[in-house]
Amino acid sequence: MENISVEQAGAVGVLLLFILREIKGFVQWLVQAIRADQTADRRRKCDNDIADIKKSITKILRKMGDSDD
Repeated sequence: MENISVEQAGAVGVLLLFILREIKGFVQWLVQAIRADQTADRRRKCDNDIADIKKSITKILRKMGDSDD
């Protein structure tokens, strides 16, 4: 096995540190993207629930209007 110098070991350490920082940045970006997607899904579900409630209210109002006639 070949001996490595302190400079080489330091260079490898700096390179590994750089790679780990890049991986950390990518993971943070990925987590934010997943959270944004989940938020969009929740918002979509909420919008769908609101639309269902509006439809139900409209049906009730129509029935009430029909009974007045």
